[in-house]
Amino acid sequence: MAITESNDIIRHTNTKINNVATKNYGKPITKFSDRFIKVWKLKPVNTTNNYQLDSKYRHKGLESVVYHKEGCAFLFFADFDTGFYDVDKAKRFVKWLEQWTSFFSYNTLNGGHVVGLTALDARQWGLLFYAYQKEISKKYDGRIIRLTKKQNEVQRITGYSFKLPVVKPVYDLFKIKFPVLPALHEEQFSKREYSISGLDYYTKNG
Repeated sequence: MAITESNDIIRHTNTKINNVATKNYGKPITKFSDRFIKVWKLKPVNTTNNYQLDSKYRHKGLESVVYHKEGCAFLFFADFDTGFYDVDKAKRFVKWLEQWTSFFSYNTLNGGHVVGLTALDARQWGLLFYAYQKEISKKYDGRIIRLTKKQNEVQRITGYSFKLPVVKPVYDLFKIKFPVLPALHEEQFSKREYSISGLDYYTKNG
């Protein structure tokens, strides 16, 4: 299934979408947000962190779930590991994302990351993540994006699109990390107020 065939993706059944959400979040997307908020004990992201921690195996990550007064929404994150995806498919996929979410991309030590900035409902997130797993990679679960750098890692912005409403605290966090990101006008941010959460985690390869 080509990424450009977005209508085919949209026609995938709710069951498949629900299975993706269940696999990554542990609960079907119905009656979902209350359980998530109660069960997950997450530490707040420290935006003053210099992104360098003592242990090379310990990292800070940003959760793909954002919270508002009525519940939660989801951000689309993607990881592109060199050697594990088709470059042409990846370019088409990132271009296709523009109709779904604002985002920016940057290179990492072993590939690149895409950080979605638009709040999605569970169905929208499921559609995007299903397409990502189908076309790009099944290695990454979409739940956390790494904030800290690995040893000897240089990260640079490689692209961005801000056509859809942006979750402000997420953008503000990454604007500190990447000052080269453009300044956004107030009308480009979502009118709904969101809070974000992060956690410490460890990786086997630093």
